[in-house]
Amino acid sequence: MQLRNRAAIDRIQLLSHGKFIPKSVSIEVGDVSADRDNPDLNKAIFIPVGEISFLNGQDKESIGKGRQLQTIEFGGAQKVTFVKFILRQNHFNRQNEYNQVSKNR
Repeated sequence: MQLRNRAAIDRIQLLSHGKFIPKSVSIEVGDVSADRDNPDLNKAIFIPVGEISFLNGQDKESIGKGRQLQTIEFGGAQKVTFVKFILRQNHFNRQNEYNQVSKNR
């Protein structure tokens, strides 16, 4: 995802869908060292900042809790132009007929 302008971020929060739940999401932030007025994704340097795990939604710990909100906090604000979300495998759920990890809107 390319941000409209280079921005300082200090945390990223993800809210899972109630049924289409990935097992985990890896997050990387990226920036370009030159030509910040016209950033090029292919020239961006990405740094992994963390991985968020989600519960199944059908497990005893998560039943009735609906969506899950997870947060990655940075030690301080980081200036970035790009944020990459890598969604990893879906949790099995009878209501998720097509094994989706998210829902398009």
